[in-house]
Amino acid sequence: MKIAIIGYNAYLAHDIEKVFTNATLFKRFESVSDVDVLKSFDYVINFSIQPAFKQEKLRLSDIIDVKIANVIKDSDTKFVMISSRKVYGASDRLALYSEQSELRPTDCYSYNKIISEREIQRILPNKNLILRVGNILDFPTDKNNSTFISWISGALKNNGILNVTENENVRKDFITRDYFQSALKTLIDKQKVGIFNIGAGFALKIKDLLPMITGQDRIVFQNTVPEKDGFILDCDKLHAVVMPFTKQELYAKCRSINQIYQK
Repeated sequence: MKIAIIGYNAYLAHDIEKVFTNATLFKRFESVSDVDVLKSFDYVINFSIQPAFKQEKLRLSDIIDVKIANVIKDSDTKFVMISSRKVYGASDRLALYSEQSELRPTDCYSYNKIISEREIQRILPNKNLILRVGNILDFPTDKNNSTFISWISGALKNNGILNVTENENVRKDFITRDYFQSALKTLIDKQKVGIFNIGAGFALKIKDLLPMITGQDRIVFQNTVPEKDGFILDCDKLHAVVMPFTKQELYAKCRSINQIYQK
């Protein structure tokens, strides 16, 4: 199976060549010298977005996912779009989101993801795999980004402590990057199409999770806001194809990351 991966330096794609050993890697869509070459692949996976994606509502014609879909629409190539659980919005209570849940954008990022999903489904019916990914917890990289782990690393580097303004009892769904990449490969190997939540299907309170990563003495909980924006992804559809993620896997990753911060 021929696979093209665009945006291989993205956080979710870090070291992905170890999973897709024969994939062709492109740094960004603009680096593909002849875009028509994408039609020769069985799958194109895109991890790249333009910087403005998070700051402004974009025209469909400017969104990289849509550009790629238009390139391959007259071929047999399937397209993998990396979407986000943020398309479901936020809730004042612990929310369980399935693939059929209402989509409620709360910012430019989630708005752009939603319109991208819909356009991909229109352009590539039965040739799209859309992954709504939950929180990813894994080792930090040298690249600056807006991930959960970069928030932790930046705070510890700059202040020596992690000042948490979220309520300590809020519960969130976390998986590791390894599990995400493994699930992605399985879905492709089994030639699945459609929308899949990629998460754990369970949630932990951040007051239980964060100390495993940084140590209790490096965390200050402000608790100045109510408990909100907690979520669990309903992953029954995923788990019919992919082995479920476990708490033991999550705890093991937390312990591994903790070793970095203890040096």
